[in-house]
Amino acid sequence: MSEQWEYPEPVVLSGGVRFHEQVQHLLLPIESVTRHPDNPREGDVDAITESIEVNGFISPVIVQKSTGRIIAGNHRYDALMSLGSDVIPVIQVDVDDTAALRFLLADNRTSDLGRYNDQALIDALLVLQDGDLGLLGTGYDQQALEALLVDVDVSAEASRFPSSTITLMLVYGEERYRKVLIALRSYMSDHDLDTESDAVAHLLGVTT
Repeated sequence: MSEQWEYPEPVVLSGGVRFHEQVQHLLLPIESVTRHPDNPREGDVDAITESIEVNGFISPVIVQKSTGRIIAGNHRYDALMSLGSDVIPVIQVDVDDTAALRFLLADNRTSDLGRYNDQALIDALLVLQDGDLGLLGTGYDQQALEALLVDVDVSAEASRFPSSTITLMLVYGEERYRKVLIALRSYMSDHDLDTESDAVAHLLGVTT
């Protein structure tokens, strides 16, 4: 690979990529590295690109020194290419081809094996949602946040019932409750349904 390459300050490059100060000393020409040909991971380059545009570029890629192949950060490389950057921050490691491939696979797999604390994730997203940028640059949007909120509510409700039965509570005044119950029982009889739950699902067109 090339020797350390100097780039004039401030580091705002073609495509408008902003490299944080802490990685600027690692910048090399982007053509000095290449994607690893055996990387099986297919990343969301659009989401990574949005993150770079909003947050700047923070995390350097890891590159096998002898070949210039990227063993961690292939999709960050793709995102920089799509943004038109001519440099990339690089950490070079002196490993052979087998070790490079092993690290690449482990980097992907250990990420897959991780789990979220959904409530902590929701709390963090709600904090950012109230800011000027909202959820921009997080990889999440409002629809994803709402889905997380529903999942947490369902999980919390399901945990109350060992049989995994979930209760839907509908609140009425006393007089209206009587009328609803009478109508529901009549509907059950007309459609040969066994329970109020079945009747509500049938009314809503939910068959499974």
